Amino acid sequence: MDLLAAFVFKGAISLGIIYAWTIGYNRPSKFRAGNARNMKEEFAVYGFPGWVLPVTRVVKLSLAVCLLFGYFFPIVVKPVAIALTIIMFIAVMAHLKRLKDPLIKALPAYLILSFNIFLILD
Repeated sequence: MDLLAAFVFKGAISLGIIYAWTIGYNRPSKFRAGNARNMKEEFAVYGFPGWVLPVTRVVKLSLAVCLLFGYFFPIVVKPVAIALTIIMFIAVMAHLKRLKDPLIKALPAYLILSFNIFLILD
């Protein structure tokens, strides 16, 4: 069962990140902070400096692709999962910092964080 879960989690993490940072980048989402309609507005809501958005985009997309390579090269999975765990922990904390928002807005970040922790411990 762990092999199946790891297989599914690698795909879910990678495809979720790739979707969010490409197709969903400029689209509204019920998971965005405050009244943000796209990723740029969401990062502004959190008060991050302007340089954080493009750096985060490149890093997360790169890690998502590397995680896909993990299907063929399992040695990359744990280091990538550790890096994504750190990033997603920060994302969850950013969501929780905005106490005005319902907790549901942190759900995608929390799920990706949880899936990565599973991959690390697997």
